[in-house]
Amino acid sequence: MQHMTDMMATGHNWMLLLTGLIMRYGAIIVFVFSFTEVIPPFSFVSPGIFVLIIAGTLAPTPGIFLLFVAAAVAGVTLGNMLLYRLGHFYGRGIAHYFHLTDERLLAVETFMKRFGRFDVFCGQFIGLIRPGIAFVAGTARMNANVYYSWMIASSILWALFYVSLGAFLHARLGLKVVAHIGALLFVIGCSAVLIQLVIMHRNRRNAAQH
Repeated sequence: MQHMTDMMATGHNWMLLLTGLIMRYGAIIVFVFSFTEVIPPFSFVSPGIFVLIIAGTLAPTPGIFLLFVAAAVAGVTLGNMLLYRLGHFYGRGIAHYFHLTDERLLAVETFMKRFGRFDVFCGQFIGLIRPGIAFVAGTARMNANVYYSWMIASSILWALFYVSLGAFLHARLGLKVVAHIGALLFVIGCSAVLIQLVIMHRNRRNAAQH
């Protein structure tokens, strides 16, 4: 029980910190955290979604609201473009380093040609796989115009959804309640990560025993 209370307190502190940063630096913070949503290992711990929601609660005018959305789209797009280009230039070398054959790479290319648009579009909404989608798309030589089109379209919807969610929650519940919800989501997210780490540790231990 004490552990849960401590995590809730940590979540509140995080929310206060993020709120203060956004109030002071505005769209710059939205851009930075949206960028880190894509770049591993920061993408696994970045509270970018919380930043977008808080930004929505703090947007005083439609102009600022659109500025926050544009900053989020710019940040996540830049991160995706960087990983795509890294995959394009270095992905095959890394794949061969891990003993992936040309036949398997060809299978990945075929898959991306058939379903790549769907993967790129949906992958933007799932933080854990977003970096991998961009890197694999580059490694598979997915057409750049196709990749950028679907990625940017999805990024716009991603940013609009979370910033709008923040504005909606603020209008209906108030900033204080939103902060409590954010703290609760923080606790849930940390718990999910801890559970996943425990499962991975057990799987590795079982594999080593066998």
